[in-house]
Amino acid sequence: MGLYLQTNSDGEKSPGYINSGRKEGIGAIAQYQLLLYAICKKLGVNFYNSGFKNIGHSSYTNYSEDEWSNSFTNFFNFSSDFSIENKFHFSKINEEFFSFIQENKNSSSKILIYIEPESVLEYGQLIIEEIYKNKYLNDLKNNLCFKEKYFSSDFLNISFHIRNINSEDNSFQDFRELYNKNNSNYINIVEQLKIVCNEKVKLHIHSQGDQKDFEEFLNYQQESFNIELHINDHPINDIYHMSHADLLIMANSSFSWISHLMNYNTTLVRDNFWHTTYPNTIKLDKNYSFITKKLQIK
Repeated sequence: MGLYLQTNSDGEKSPGYINSGRKEGIGAIAQYQLLLYAICKKLGVNFYNSGFKNIGHSSYTNYSEDEWSNSFTNFFNFSSDFSIENKFHFSKINEEFFSFIQENKNSSSKILIYIEPESVLEYGQLIIEEIYKNKYLNDLKNNLCFKEKYFSSDFLNISFHIRNINSEDNSFQDFRELYNKNNSNYINIVEQLKIVCNEKVKLHIHSQGDQKDFEEFLNYQQESFNIELHINDHPINDIYHMSHADLLIMANSSFSWISHLMNYNTTLVRDNFWHTTYPNTIKLDKNYSFITKKLQIK
């Protein structure tokens, strides 16, 4: 029957949020799931997820809290609908953990191991190059439950995630790189893309807020460089397309990072982003200029 690994998928029980009355967003919760899924692939064991609960940011939508969380459960499509009686808990992914895996890998009964999300995050980043090389998350990406696709094969599809302030935000530090429509950095990267991209491009801008705050981008369109705004879409729309983009431009955000983890094409990201990224990532400096001048798409 084998081993199953599980970690936290409850937005109220995320590290730093327990008993705070606040709820983590889908990026912060799904990052643990994706990394654990990759760890399971590496170890040859099963992944277990009982569904998402208490996912933040439903307050400014038309969804109830349960509907909001269930939409992500249905989208990621990896929920386990059975119970397991034999349960163990590990705070760390360490030698003791690996020994337990080896001893019980071929068990005749189902065994569930719960791993603390901090350890999943730490170990997952240690094996990030292996996740990239073996494309451990490809089958998960191909199993996403989503129908409203708008990418066209007639274009090079570039997804640009711009992190904007919303009503549930509580972190406003400079390193978050939150959107400021008066900041020329965003236009700078668009101008650079127009220079280096030799194909017909459709640049998709994913963000939240007032549509008119992003309309300036449309002034930079040209015949072979189209721009589309996707403002206030349901997050599953953004995650799906960002994870399938030919080129992804990340925000300093876990929401961006989970899309990066499922997207093995080139990613552009600020050089002050706090998580480890794949080896084909190109870093952006504070002006959003390419630190590495070579840009290979696909």
